[in-house]
Amino acid sequence: MLLQAAPQMHSEVLERCVVGTLQTWWVNEDFKLPPQVLRRCLLALAQTEVARNADAEEPSSLMKVVADYLAGRPGEGRWPASAPAMQALATACARWGHHCDALPEVAERLLRVLQTKLAAKKRLPPSLLLHCLSSTLPLAQGRTAAQPMISRLLAHSAELRVGQLLALLELCVLAWERPADGEVRGLSELRSVVYRRIREMPLWAVPRALAALLQLVPPDSVDSDLIPILRRCTGRLGYALREEPSKAEGFGVDALGEVLYICAAASYADEGFLEASERWLLQDNGAQLKAAQKPVTIIHLLHSAALLQVARGELLHQLVAEAERRLHTFEAFELLGFLDAAAVLQTQAQPASFLERPGPPPSGVGERALEAALARVAAVA
Repeated sequence: MLLQAAPQMHSEVLERCVVGTLQTWWVNEDFKLPPQVLRRCLLALAQTEVARNADAEEPSSLMKVVADYLAGRPGEGRWPASAPAMQALATACARWGHHCDALPEVAERLLRVLQTKLAAKKRLPPSLLLHCLSSTLPLAQGRTAAQPMISRLLAHSAELRVGQLLALLELCVLAWERPADGEVRGLSELRSVVYRRIREMPLWAVPRALAALLQLVPPDSVDSDLIPILRRCTGRLGYALREEPSKAEGFGVDALGEVLYICAAASYADEGFLEASERWLLQDNGAQLKAAQKPVTIIHLLHSAALLQVARGELLHQLVAEAERRLHTFEAFELLGFLDAAAVLQTQAQPASFLERPGPPPSGVGERALEAALARVAAVA
């Protein structure tokens, strides 16, 4: 009765009651509370704790107790989990998975519950599957249980909302490295759906979608499977940066750095987009560059501009100046990117590389910036 009344009780009193009840059930063989009844109560408690502690960075003591029990022991039965209970457990895994030792095991068990329900032809809403998979896969040790669920979602990708499409793309990147034949067909259909609906995505979501596609598309299929989608995105982004910068809200310099990185990785140069990006970056004396939140953004911009052969004149000057200003924050990855960009620019500065190209001749990053980068390399080595 205490457990059944638990969601209405104060957290501290509730915790003492639950802990005492669990200890009694574990130790006293004469205590005959059916395990399934106890699990139902604990699932209800999990829902209550997730709702009550929406802003908490760490789980409550009670949530830890509930997770310890739900993680279970070898051979224990399945949870009688309803959709709201599974939703709450997935939220707990996403929110506190790295702050509670039991939640990774809860994530594993939740995946098995979902797999069992699918095998039994249970109807699970795509939103529930996506939420559960997104929350549990980063914690789960094995990805095998997720394969049937992602295959189910791929088969219905045309019915998903735009935000769900983005989540599914990122799950596909996370879930497998070498999909089977049926999954390859599903991924092909997913790319077709993304191509048709990429313009519906908010601008801030475009870099995430493109980054996922870059990882999903085989290198020998980039021209046919990625470039058409990339062309649609750069056309839209170029127009927004050039004609409607006020509508590019949420798409800042960090997002632009990611898109340019993907363009460079795919060896795709959209001149209109590159020109609009350059003007946008240089307006107000490079205020956008100074607003970058991530150190790697400046490296993405410099390295991508070098590979796409547009790192010249004022753009190159501003990028190198901003990189030099942030050098003291760079770690190994950023430093390697900077030095590689310097090497690319040095090659492009050879007369044979630029005599027939319009615009100012390319140049390197300069001795001062190069020496500062090498000094930083020595400091972090």
